[in-house]
Amino acid sequence: MVLSWLAGRFPIPQPTGVELIRSYTNDVYLVRTAHKRYVLKLYGPGWRTEPEIRYELALIDHLAS
Repeated sequence: MVLSWLAGRFPIPQPTGVELIRSYTNDVYLVRTAHKRYVLKLYGPGWRTEPEIRYELALIDHLAS
């Protein structure tokens, strides 16, 4: 289901596999393509506001740099 949902929604090559890493208040998936791996985090409805999600993304970018 997640694999078909991903199609056309994100600018990544065609996913070849999806593995659920963690499921709690949000679901975290490992997404594989032919050459890379990505992490997809799906929030439940109403769990986080858009500014909270943007803050989390900014923090991840900061930690990665």
